[in-house]
Amino acid sequence: VKLAVWKVFYGLNTTTSTSLVINALDKIYSKYRDLNITVVNLSISAEETSYALDEAVNKLATQGIFVVTPAGNSYIEDYKKNKIKNQINSPGTAIYAVTVAAVNEYLGISLYSSRGGIYTEEFLEYSKPDLAMFGGGIIYGSWVIGADSDQRDYIFDDLEEHDYTVNFGTSFAVAYISGYLALMSSLIYEQGKWEWSLDQLLYLKSIVLASTFETTYIGMHEEKISGEDIKIRNPPPFSNGSKDYDEGFGVLYFPALMETKKIYLNDSLNFTIKVSMCEPVVVRHIYANDLIRISVKTNTTNSSVVCIYKIFSGDGSPIRYWYTQSNSSNTFLGFGDILIVAKIAKNKPSLITIRVDLLARRRTVEIAVIGIGITLFVTIIYTVIRIAQKIIKKIKTKLRNA
Repeated sequence: VKLAVWKVFYGLNTTTSTSLVINALDKIYSKYRDLNITVVNLSISAEETSYALDEAVNKLATQGIFVVTPAGNSYIEDYKKNKIKNQINSPGTAIYAVTVAAVNEYLGISLYSSRGGIYTEEFLEYSKPDLAMFGGGIIYGSWVIGADSDQRDYIFDDLEEHDYTVNFGTSFAVAYISGYLALMSSLIYEQGKWEWSLDQLLYLKSIVLASTFETTYIGMHEEKISGEDIKIRNPPPFSNGSKDYDEGFGVLYFPALMETKKIYLNDSLNFTIKVSMCEPVVVRHIYANDLIRISVKTNTTNSSVVCIYKIFSGDGSPIRYWYTQSNSSNTFLGFGDILIVAKIAKNKPSLITIRVDLLARRRTVEIAVIGIGITLFVTIIYTVIRIAQKIIKKIKTKLRNA
């Protein structure tokens, strides 16, 4: 993975103009094929929504380029203003952006991480953030160490005298996700399968967001300002594999993402997996259009969750079709790409056996449905005719009697 860098801040300034950022994104758009840019790390957050900035992000995404953006660091400030939702601003509000919240090293939500909500784009509703990653804690744990420049390069000034600096924020969480996506996209690119298309981006984004776990019952969440007793933030709600406004789908477990290989279902499939804090997420990607039954057996209850996802919704989020935290099964007609994801829910290992049975081919099911439909239709027509005949007979009888 190589880096191409556009500087959009003057000197060591911590603010810049939206127009300068948009200009840089436009230049990236003009050069992305020459430089093979697949991921843009955009660790900035505007003070308000900028439709022009969001559009510049979405424009890159339509070419299959991941644009990774921060949720922002305004939770404490916005909470004091009684704004507890929709704290995320551009470019994190762009529908196709990968918007990242922050957790501390103890997998707790970072107190500063901006809380999302429902946003709209051309009448399509979607929620932010998308997922979470390490951004440093201000109550628990340490900050993130990052590369600073070196005065010997005579290019950029230093924040500190050495080559590294430490800080916190959702911008640092973005850098982790950008790095993961760069590794993933470079692997796909080297295999000659990179398509430079929005469809592929949303497809991959869906798999990325499904390869996450929630921190509700696991993390050491930051709920109070240091030195104060007033609780100002609740832990993220446990959403059984769906999205919330604090951490999105949850924290990405990158090995689960990279081990995902599509299996075309031609027969029954049976596998046993273990989820724990060492391996919190396991993903199985199957392709099935037929009538199938998925059965789940686990040695624990409520310690893990197994989710069935469709790929993908309008913003690239996976669609949770079904979930269970205990022994259960579900029968349904396959919808193509299916993600079976086992995720840890509490800090307790779970042994899970998942069986996928192919019950009937789609064509057989369709013929049966058509047959049933025809039978019902004929039955209804016959019943209507019989009722009509009886009514006509009664009318004729009344007329004769009159």
